[in-house]
Amino acid sequence: IFLAWIVPHFKDTFNDFGVELPAVTMALLTLSSTPVVIGIFLGVPLVVLLTVLSIVFGRFVPGHAGRLRMFQRIPVIGTPSRMRGLAEFCSLLGLLVSGRIPLPEALRMTASATHDANLRQGARRLAARIEQGESLESAALGLPQISRELIHLFRWEPRGDAFGDILLRAGEVFSSRSRVQAGLTIMVFQPILFIDIAMFIDRKRVV
Repeated sequence: IFLAWIVPHFKDTFNDFGVELPAVTMALLTLSSTPVVIGIFLGVPLVVLLTVLSIVFGRFVPGHAGRLRMFQRIPVIGTPSRMRGLAEFCSLLGLLVSGRIPLPEALRMTASATHDANLRQGARRLAARIEQGESLESAALGLPQISRELIHLFRWEPRGDAFGDILLRAGEVFSSRSRVQAGLTIMVFQPILFIDIAMFIDRKRVV
């Protein structure tokens, strides 16, 4: 709306005065051209629609765990999602282990309750390996779904009842890290807001 109805009025004013405009203002005026505005009106709703569809139906497409794992490896953007998944996984597994549920069963129950598709897949594979006689730590080695943070925690599995408490405390730590990383992501995208403010100030100065 700003590009279609407001900016063109300033464009006519600038042309009447015949002043030399900064590059930022020229870029904004170029974006206000009719083809670009039509593209934005058509493109933005399409991008939003595709994003919503990918979020809603992406989980039903094969390979969802792998796609989520790749996304979570992206610095800054994917880290909050990974930390949130680890927090939920450790908290659920810690409660079940503290309740003295057998480890393979506890892992499968955790897999059925967690929202992270990557960890859900990894928990089921861990349960299968443990039933074949492997320890929790050795079963986790080589599984792409299990991060180094979890492998470090799994070393405490022989501690018995204390292992559940360790998982619960780790869940709290991961939850805190998730909130911190989410705040960091917001800080990274703040320059976009600064650019908008600079464009507004630049337009005021020229006027």
